[in-house]
Amino acid sequence: RAIVLFLNERKWIEAESEFKLALEIDPGCRMALTYYGYFLTRLGRSDEAHQMLERARTLDPSSPLITKFLGHCEFGRRRFEKALGLYARASKLAPAYPGGHYWAGRAYIAMTNYPRALDQFEQWEITQGLAPSLAKQRYDGFREILSNGGERDYWLKRLEIAKANTSSSPYAYAEIYARLGDKGQALDWLETAFAKHDSMDCLLADEFWDDFRQEPRFVALLEAAGLTKVMLARRE
Repeated sequence: RAIVLFLNERKWIEAESEFKLALEIDPGCRMALTYYGYFLTRLGRSDEAHQMLERARTLDPSSPLITKFLGHCEFGRRRFEKALGLYARASKLAPAYPGGHYWAGRAYIAMTNYPRALDQFEQWEITQGLAPSLAKQRYDGFREILSNGGERDYWLKRLEIAKANTSSSPYAYAEIYARLGDKGQALDWLETAFAKHDSMDCLLADEFWDDFRQEPRFVALLEAAGLTKVMLARRE
């Protein structure tokens, strides 16, 4: 119930009550500890998340998922190097697990190390089933764009690919425009994402919104998504 309230209904306060109830009933419930920890990373409460996830890791030390979520604690603190180490450990724990590679790529992007990010995203696609030869071809193309035109041209190519894919989500467009520095388009697409209940759990965690946090439209979206109440409750 807590997970449904969190991810499907965006009822953050109610979800937290259910997580706490689950742990009151069974303090050693690995699933409750793991996903309550993840929930807290999404709300920017990294210290509390770390405590929950360390309890979960005690119960399942070989879990790549828990290790990845611990990486999210460091990502939320914007300590990307530390996050990177945990994402790499998740991939070592389970070489076929794609999540570690994806988030390592995200950490490298945040650190503006695009060549290493592309290496990780290439591995991510391979672990999801893309043939290594096709992955190499795709990412060599990105490497060439990056080499010749820089980061902006890379994101323009990502935008072109998104437009060619009819299943691209509004949040994906919002991210690309945010990374291109087009605040108007980014916020337009973010409002569409809100209307479609798309990825609102990412608003406090994703680093590419950090330059938007004082924008009136972004602040209004946080309030509409119920996240302002969560932040106020945290301060209290």
